[in-house]
Amino acid sequence: REVDLQARHRIDSAFHFVDLSLSSQATANHRTLLSRVTSKNACKITIRAEALSGSSANPDPSPDKAWAGDAVVVDDITGPVRVNFENYNATTYGKVVFVRQSVPWCGYCREMIPAWNELGRKYRNHPDILIGELTCTSDILENGMLCEHFHDLYGTEAYPSIIYGDPFALKIYDEEGERRSFIEMDSFVKKFERQCAPWNLDLCDEESSKRILKYSQMDTNNLKIELNKIEDMVAASKEAYLKEAKDFEDFNAEFQKVQEHAVNELSVGRPRPPQLAEFENRFGVFQKKKTSSMEAWKDSLVDASVSDMYMMKNILEEKTSGEVRNEEEEFVSDEKYIGRK
Repeated sequence: REVDLQARHRIDSAFHFVDLSLSSQATANHRTLLSRVTSKNACKITIRAEALSGSSANPDPSPDKAWAGDAVVVDDITGPVRVNFENYNATTYGKVVFVRQSVPWCGYCREMIPAWNELGRKYRNHPDILIGELTCTSDILENGMLCEHFHDLYGTEAYPSIIYGDPFALKIYDEEGERRSFIEMDSFVKKFERQCAPWNLDLCDEESSKRILKYSQMDTNNLKIELNKIEDMVAASKEAYLKEAKDFEDFNAEFQKVQEHAVNELSVGRPRPPQLAEFENRFGVFQKKKTSSMEAWKDSLVDASVSDMYMMKNILEEKTSGEVRNEEEEFVSDEKYIGRK
């Protein structure tokens, strides 16, 4: 049977998922072939085989449940920072990054967690360096699009993959997987150079310095207004994508039922139901709408970055926290004055 369309839609391109509905012997042959292909990294491809006589439904495996009993987990509270498609630009702004891509069911990924947690804890609050954790599950809003993005730009395929450098011009670290102890990774990260940011003005070019100065001198309310315009644009693009994604999922659920009915009809010698061809034709339409809206959302985030959204957010946070500190100091002074009276 052809590779299940729903699985092809669900799995991000950084995770090569092969869904085979084959006989036991054929499955064994494919496993032998794929074991040679993936001998370099056993976490590169996962095979799920189904018997033709079994259920054709393809529930998404739940990696969190599958490994819930593991004692060692990524410490994203005091260690590596969780990054995903939505928070990546804001979280990495002004920093040099060291990001690990992993999947919960990968043995190699779990083996390096203790060293990864230690590295994350050391740099958790570092002003210029971010140790990030990206879990490449099929939850496209949380992670899938960012994994796909890294795969397309940098060719990341195996798990775990570590990428580093400028958040928008990354390189692959240790592709062979031979330098992943805490000492080796820490020695590498220590060499990172700082990036231009409001707290690193000495590293900024003239144009960037002017923009930082411009936003720093703006009134807090005006800065919020400018920031809200960009955030509203991003939010509208996201909502449009969510609508198309839901429409696609609803259609896909119906399509799966039609596929199951067609399999049952064909298995008893009846002709191919005409409804199947209709759904096959409509599938491309729904998929195109979803893909287009996804690209529009991606573009809106790029536009937000070009429009200094993350620079403005950083400066606004500093302004707001500074105003809170001033109010607290004034309150303390008033309390002392009242006490003296």
